[in-house]
Amino acid sequence: VTNSFACSKLSGTKTVTSNCRFADVKDKNADEIKISPNPSSDYFTITLNRNYYYEIMIYDLSGKKIENHTITNSDNFIIGENLEAGFYLCEIFYENKKDLFKIVKTTH
Repeated sequence: VTNSFACSKLSGTKTVTSNCRFADVKDKNADEIKISPNPSSDYFTITLNRNYYYEIMIYDLSGKKIENHTITNSDNFIIGENLEAGFYLCEIFYENKKDLFKIVKTTH
């Protein structure tokens, strides 16, 4: 079963997977957006290499929106300072593209 983020989850005895990528996986989009450190016990820095209009949303794994940010003309942005320990999805929209990252907040 795939949730609204196109990530897999356990359904009965079967696991169905999809292409939800980790923030540290390098692919064609890794040169444009980076999230570090990941995992983090404090906050995450999103490195934005271009001066686009960005919309950044953080969701918990149930799909509840936790944070929402609109960024323009910025190279770096801090997210997740107030997140509790756990797994989250960071969805970033820019220039008619959408990137989805899995981020992990750890305890101190």
